[in-house]
Amino acid sequence: MSTSGPLPPAAPERAQEASSRRSRVRKAAIGTLAAATAMAAVGAVALATLSDDEPACPGGHRTLDIVASPDIAPVISEVARTVITGGSVSDGDGCLTVGVRAEDPALTSMAITSATEATANSAAATSGRRSSSPAIPDVWVPDSSLWLQRTDVPNARTAGPSIALSPVVLSVPQPLARSLGWPAEPVTFGSVLGASLNGRRVPLRVPEPSGSASATGSLIAVQQAVAGRPDAPTVLASALRDSPPSTAPASSRAVEAEAAAAASESVVPRSEQSLSTALASSAARPGVVAAYPTSSGTVLDYPYLVLGDRNGSAESTGRLLDALRAPAGQQILRDAGFRDAGGTAGRQLKEIPVLQGARPVVAEVPSADAVEHAVNARAAVNLGTRLLAVIDVSGSMAEPVPAAGGARRIDLVKQAAGEGLALYDDSAEVGLWSFSTDLTPTTDHRELVPIGPLGPRPGGPSGKEALARSIAGVEPVDGGSTGLYDTVLAAVRNVRAGWEPDRVNSVVVLTDGQNDDPEGIGLGQLLTTLKAEADPARPVLVIGIAYGPDSDQGALVAISAVTGGTAYAAKKPADVQRVFLDATGRRSCRPGC
Repeated sequence: MSTSGPLPPAAPERAQEASSRRSRVRKAAIGTLAAATAMAAVGAVALATLSDDEPACPGGHRTLDIVASPDIAPVISEVARTVITGGSVSDGDGCLTVGVRAEDPALTSMAITSATEATANSAAATSGRRSSSPAIPDVWVPDSSLWLQRTDVPNARTAGPSIALSPVVLSVPQPLARSLGWPAEPVTFGSVLGASLNGRRVPLRVPEPSGSASATGSLIAVQQAVAGRPDAPTVLASALRDSPPSTAPASSRAVEAEAAAAASESVVPRSEQSLSTALASSAARPGVVAAYPTSSGTVLDYPYLVLGDRNGSAESTGRLLDALRAPAGQQILRDAGFRDAGGTAGRQLKEIPVLQGARPVVAEVPSADAVEHAVNARAAVNLGTRLLAVIDVSGSMAEPVPAAGGARRIDLVKQAAGEGLALYDDSAEVGLWSFSTDLTPTTDHRELVPIGPLGPRPGGPSGKEALARSIAGVEPVDGGSTGLYDTVLAAVRNVRAGWEPDRVNSVVVLTDGQNDDPEGIGLGQLLTTLKAEADPARPVLVIGIAYGPDSDQGALVAISAVTGGTAYAAKKPADVQRVFLDATGRRSCRPGC
């Protein structure tokens, strides 16, 4: 029998009885659905059964098992209930019960993958067939086709047809939006990144993305918003460093809870549908504005995935899909704050001033490569920091800077270094060296503050206090030369000796000159030694900052390249502060970004 076309009417001799039963079922289903929607845990809803007695169902009862993302499950339930009360019986003598479970896609993905792996080891898999597993539903409707990249789903490697769309947006506090020109100008992803309100930067809080399509989509859109900008790594690192710690993947429910809790003080990702629902509710009217990507961004596309055919359910799954994509079903979806499968918004979206309901959207699902990069980007930026800052104190650092009112090079570098190090939180581990030539009887460098946390340290001042005092006391050595190469090698060895796996271990070298220590090693020997001693399991990045017209940027580029780091030319003091954050962003940046 075809899975398209009008649904068959109920048999005339059962019409009155069925009508009475449907009335009871409708009331019960609505009550059950409301309770299930309110539950934080997985809910199971038996929507409707055409008959409760065996004579009325000579073919027996059949069940259609559907698992759907919590945001769209109530709508699927309503459409399924409507279909059944309209008399949907897939064959002449069978009765259909539709069960819809609201379950977070991350949990469903894990359950399906586990069940598929178990089935693959069964006797059926041995014979070249995969048998149906009770843990695999007949239909799965996650919020995004992204889940197909993470789920072992037999015969469903490509997304099924979309039943609804909802673009990923950022929920922006209205005071911040107004400071950015709203409502005269729309708020975009790019405009809110790094934005401040009343002198305080408003954080962007993107949850760990591997468990949430909304979080993944917002992170990809943020990367798209800064792509091509010369300060892209800085902006990206600044945007992500206020995100919640990556302790565990955040589910879609967790993302929504985070968005609701932080709506008044942070910029957080949400789907357009969830934000519209919150704004339309009389019980919750957060003062927020939706920021949309200037490019196409990421859209939740709600694919309809048929995963099994237990008890001959194929026809029923096709009929339910037809109903969801029919004009009446699409209207129910639009009324719930979704856009229909073509991207058209309903009245609810269009009538909320802080949304852009009239804006067209298309179903654009990021590639697996883009998703992997997004997940790795956030993880890298939020890794802990273990950093050794090495400051040049050779005689040339005493020279005045004409454009700085007579301030010396060392004064400006000290100020910028202090402000740059202040960007890190108390958990970061930072140390400080100065270098010239022969600062100690055996080395060109002197340790001023050992590597340790910026927060409290045992038996003394905090790391921040110790660094501030030491930086303030740094002075150029009269007549001192620049023992750059010996110092870099010693610094890399020092950081590797205490290497920590949950941190980015790096050396930041600030110098205004070039190596002029005749008794030290040469550049070629330094590069050869760094390559020979490199340990892929314990990488140490060298971030070189060439400050001033006499600095040897070429040497710093070569040194940084062999360690996986980056070299910068800092033409003014503000560049030095920017580098500390930019170097953090480079951890997540592709080459050339």
